[in-house]
Amino acid sequence: CMTDTFTMFSRQVAQAAEQAAASVVQVATRRRPVAGVAVAEDLVVTPAVHLDEQTVVRRGDGHTLEAHVLGRSPASGVAVLRAPGL
Repeated sequence: CMTDTFTMFSRQVAQAAEQAAASVVQVATRRRPVAGVAVAEDLVVTPAVHLDEQTVVRRGDGHTLEAHVLGRSPASGVAVLRAPGL
């Protein structure tokens, strides 16, 4: 039945969104916060614009962690941060 298909699809999308949300963090910059994505233990990929070498990362639960830039890619405009304890 088509209704069952849509219900199953809706549940799968909701589950995927919930899992992805756990990986999204807020990164402090000189101008305004930006989003980052936790890609591995203690590592975050984020836009490199206006990012200081030392910064703060805020998890979805509000907990903040000190972070530092491991590297930047000027060509792609992204940076990789290490945030111990993330």
